[in-house]
Amino acid sequence: MQTRFAHIKPSAALLMLLTLLLAIAAGGSIWRAENLKPAKPKVVPTFGDMHLYFAVIDRVHAGDNYHVAAVDEQRKHDYPTRPFMVVRPPALALFLAQLPSPSSRILAFRILLLVTFFAWVRRFRHLFPNPLTRLLAMIFFMLELVNIFFADNAYSFHECWAALLVGLSLVLRTEERWHAAVVIGMMAAVVRELAMPYLWVMAFVAWREKQHQEMFGWLAAFVISAVLLFWHAEATLAVTHGLGKASLSWVRFGGWLAAMQFHGWSSGPNQIGLEAIWLPLSITGALGWPGKQGERLALLVLGYTAGFTVLGRAPNVYWGLIPAIPMMLGALMIIPSLSDLWHSARGFRFRAPS
Repeated sequence: MQTRFAHIKPSAALLMLLTLLLAIAAGGSIWRAENLKPAKPKVVPTFGDMHLYFAVIDRVHAGDNYHVAAVDEQRKHDYPTRPFMVVRPPALALFLAQLPSPSSRILAFRILLLVTFFAWVRRFRHLFPNPLTRLLAMIFFMLELVNIFFADNAYSFHECWAALLVGLSLVLRTEERWHAAVVIGMMAAVVRELAMPYLWVMAFVAWREKQHQEMFGWLAAFVISAVLLFWHAEATLAVTHGLGKASLSWVRFGGWLAAMQFHGWSSGPNQIGLEAIWLPLSITGALGWPGKQGERLALLVLGYTAGFTVLGRAPNVYWGLIPAIPMMLGALMIIPSLSDLWHSARGFRFRAPS
């Protein structure tokens, strides 16, 4: 299977391979330096984010107003209540509160997980013509999805739902059929506003491909999700009146270390140290993904990675779940991309100045 690197110039291929090696070496050095620092004692909260989401869902299920319940629970457990972004958008809690029990909520989440998996498996038929390669890709993709999203408490996290919706939207989008992809992408942004950059990327690539109707569809999805976010801000302020504990700034300029920490969720929450290798390789695979889909994957992976170097604190690493599926897809192309880069780079000939 040929990647986008199959026909690049030998000098460009050599430069990419050297950049990849430098990124891996830099990541390893950063992790080593981090691990040499004195370990801070880990404090396991008795009431964490998961418990907060469960409490809010239960109160909305019992009939409480979402914003009143969310702000009250956050105040009760010493969570910040301003700015408004610290209160999650209401869409997911309102949906889950309509379901009768935690087991039914887990079932709903796993149905979305299965639909996303089988939609990509169907796409793999065209991407991997070789049956053995296709089988290995399916197994890897399934294991990654299970590793990250199959925990019983995953359904309570907005980022998990947004990640699966982004993945489903991405696979459903074709040049002929993009309407469902737009609606599902908008749902991801409504569930978690951190998925809004996905809408920007899809609109930008549609513009580049001169798919103007599709571009306006993605822009309309962004406008609708932005209006709903503004309404959420107003509803939150109506309860907090701008008072309460303030959140620390999310701007921290954490650099490559922060990017590895956030993307650590894409290789499993207990395997963050692997990101020194996994992250540069997955980015390379995303850049090499063939066809027009490759540009979308590359922009998503590069865009979120750049964002994580600047925004987010250590407790926010689960933000990295949102681009998890594009990262997995990039990982599927690591070996073909490296193979094409190596074959292209072998044609490089150094020319001494005459």
